[in-house]
Amino acid sequence: MFCTKCGKEIQEGQSFCNHCGQNQSPSGTPFVPQSTAGTGDVVSKLSSKIKIEAYIWLGVAAAQVLIGLGSVIMGLIYLIEWGEGFSNILSGILIWVIAVLNVKTALGDLKYSKEILTKPTGIVAKYEPVKSLIITLVYNVVVGGFVGVAGAVFGFIVRDFVMKNKEAFKKVESEYTNK
Repeated sequence: MFCTKCGKEIQEGQSFCNHCGQNQSPSGTPFVPQSTAGTGDVVSKLSSKIKIEAYIWLGVAAAQVLIGLGSVIMGLIYLIEWGEGFSNILSGILIWVIAVLNVKTALGDLKYSKEILTKPTGIVAKYEPVKSLIITLVYNVVVGGFVGVAGAVFGFIVRDFVMKNKEAFKKVESEYTNK
């Protein structure tokens, strides 16, 4: 048996890890494969990468909210002063819509980063297609400006990690479904 936190080997049925003190009770503890040393670590690493991606998306969304606010304010000033500026206002609102989509992505990533620790299934199937990453990159560049590139690029980094460790993830999923 292995510790659910540090991954060190502990005696079967032991309540706490001798190395880090983590409670080993079965409810809500992360799944760690028993037969293959190191494969559970790949799931933990992925979870960490997904959390980082989520925080990047939150930062991108915050920047987009500020950029959108600036655009709306400039549009209102132009509208009041010169009778034009509606396109700036519309642009700002569109940037806010993209920011909302990015917050939704971030919240989904945070939820998924926890889920895979207790139910490591479908990881490769989720990350294998590249279409959604490309769409996210395009709408962030076209509408949200280059600030959105950071989140999309990190999304490709996370996907690359999964693809490089494809066999380990398949093995973890197999062990989880057969337990």
